[in-house]
Amino acid sequence: MSATQVSETAIPYLVATTIVLWLTWKIWSFLKPRNVRLRSVAIVVLGDIGRSPRMMYHAESFLENSFSTHIIGYAGSSLIPSLMRAKVHNLPEPSQWLRPFPFIISGPIKVLLQIFHIFIELFTIPNPPEFILVQNPPSIPTLAIVWIVGRLRGSKVIIDWHNLGYSILAMRFPKQGTRHPLVRLAKWFEMTFGRSAYAHLFVTKAMQDFLVKEWDLQGLKVVLHDRPPRRFHRSTPQEIHDLFTVKKPQKDLTLEPSLAGFLPTYDSPTPVLLQP
Repeated sequence: MSATQVSETAIPYLVATTIVLWLTWKIWSFLKPRNVRLRSVAIVVLGDIGRSPRMMYHAESFLENSFSTHIIGYAGSSLIPSLMRAKVHNLPEPSQWLRPFPFIISGPIKVLLQIFHIFIELFTIPNPPEFILVQNPPSIPTLAIVWIVGRLRGSKVIIDWHNLGYSILAMRFPKQGTRHPLVRLAKWFEMTFGRSAYAHLFVTKAMQDFLVKEWDLQGLKVVLHDRPPRRFHRSTPQEIHDLFTVKKPQKDLTLEPSLAGFLPTYDSPTPVLLQP
């Protein structure tokens, strides 16, 4: 056998060996013990990050406490300026070709795509995050993904309970409601993968009491009411003057059709020259 033939025969083995070594390195990077000296968090928002102020404020708080902060979600609206230091992982938008299909078909396909994309983003974070904070709802598939990743990478899962995913799904089936098989499955899914999180955050005390009683939630439980960040303040007279004379919001707001006839007419204040 000539040297050329030997080299041609060896090429597939070299390629296969390279792929195996690369996959082994990736798996080890994913499963390796977490660096306990690095305070880090991955925040998962299955929606437009910029339209999730509560989750952005969570990210802001982690950054203020020197956490390496990763935010995983969909692009769209602008993020608050304080998140410039965060590492943002944008998920690809759902495929347009799914829209013509009914929910019973498009729903499962969309979930499978989301599972793949979220898992890849959590997989590619170099060092396993200390915490994974996830917004609920949506429950499917995020709760299962963070549950699995948390156990594989040694991360502690925190769930911010905004609402209940299965109750929102029940609105799609007005005749059967919570008795619909898909809603029952969604409720089991949400309860199973949400019950054993490291910590639970609630927007109201009533939601905390309900879930603790009905689902026997484990872990830490904290009620965090929605409130504006510290930078919010009462406008000064100069800021009010600039808003209505320089920025002129009336012109911009009247461009919104839904506000037609809602805003009253007004005249901008006319400057008064004081006589010396």
